[in-house]
Amino acid sequence: MTAIKTAGPQQAAELARLHARAFTEHDAWGAPAMAAVLELPSTHALMIYTQSVPAGFIIIQQVADEAEVLTLAIDPQFHRHGLARKLLLQAVRQLLGQGVTRLVLDVASDNDAAIGLYESLGFTQDGLRKAYYSRPGQARMDALLMSRSISGQDDP
Repeated sequence: MTAIKTAGPQQAAELARLHARAFTEHDAWGAPAMAAVLELPSTHALMIYTQSVPAGFIIIQQVADEAEVLTLAIDPQFHRHGLARKLLLQAVRQLLGQGVTRLVLDVASDNDAAIGLYESLGFTQDGLRKAYYSRPGQARMDALLMSRSISGQDDP
């Protein structure tokens, strides 16, 4: 059983822990950074729970009629359970009610699982940021820029 709940700055430490499990230490956001982002009036977060255990979250920033996925993190022990899909679909439903017409994100070009998920949800590639992601001991990785419209008519 899963549940999705709104998260705020008071959950910054838990979100930072999940982020550290989902991303490399170099890419993970600490609790102070997480709290600072969540205190912005333009951002909101959703946390997903599996059997009452925090399993992942999404943070979105809205500007006018566009929103951006700032980060989406799922604890590796919960990968391949459809949790990222559930979070994205819930976020799209909420954004639709707030007048958002477009959702954008970026993803590492070697993250085939995430790219496949985003494409299955109607995201298309809009551009490329060369050498955007840095990884210790590895070559820098490109970021794919992806987006989808939010109309209420075409939700997967």
